[in-house]
Amino acid sequence: MLTIIPGLYTVILLNVLLIRSGVSEDALMFKHFDKDKSGMLDHQEFKSCLRALGYDLPVVEEGEVDPEFQAILDMVDPNRDGQVSLQEYMAFMISRETENVQSRSDRPSKL
Repeated sequence: MLTIIPGLYTVILLNVLLIRSGVSEDALMFKHFDKDKSGMLDHQEFKSCLRALGYDLPVVEEGEVDPEFQAILDMVDPNRDGQVSLQEYMAFMISRETENVQSRSDRPSKL
């Protein structure tokens, strides 16, 4: 049985477990949404991928700006070349998982 010790070691351990189990799933998701098999996701493919992962991104009219998606693009495609590489995508997914693990470890434990 795994005993979880609150603190930094818990965050590190959970990150390692998440990375080992999630990286291949994330890479498969990236490949699934890379419709033209270019090795890159355009912004629309990336947005579709995020929706499939459960991100609640609004549907906007052509030409309208989605501030929530723009904020995500600021993180994942800072050079705004219109493409998200697998490396950029994986860095984003790992950072999101790290945020989730840290927020869970910040909650007081129930004894």
